[in-house]
Amino acid sequence: MFRSAALVARSSSMAASRRSPLVQQQRQMGGGHGKVEYTGIEASVRKVFPEDHQIVLANFGAFLGIYALYKITSIGGGKPAEAAPAPAAPAASSSDSEVPSIFDESFEEWAKVPGNLEKYEKSVEDWANSQK
Repeated sequence: MFRSAALVARSSSMAASRRSPLVQQQRQMGGGHGKVEYTGIEASVRKVFPEDHQIVLANFGAFLGIYALYKITSIGGGKPAEAAPAPAAPAASSSDSEVPSIFDESFEEWAKVPGNLEKYEKSVEDWANSQK
């Protein structure tokens, strides 16, 4: 019994080794592209910059040069700054029935007028009652 199991194991192992190739294929990672003949403007550019990385660096330099030229020429050529508009005169708040926001710049002046703080307290109470 053990002899037949050993025979089967050995024969299956030999069959598996016969199926696998003796020499495995390897990738050589070599090559590259062949010599390319350039024509036209590409040929004149390749005379100055024969490698691909040189052309990339030349493009970066050209873009940087254009950007720098734009920035240099646009420094003093802008429109003159317009004067800030004059602030509007505050309306007569004693006759005004609307309460300005507490964050508004004119709130302090509005609050100095007699009777306006009572209006503000009344508006806060009305708002609190409407939130219930």
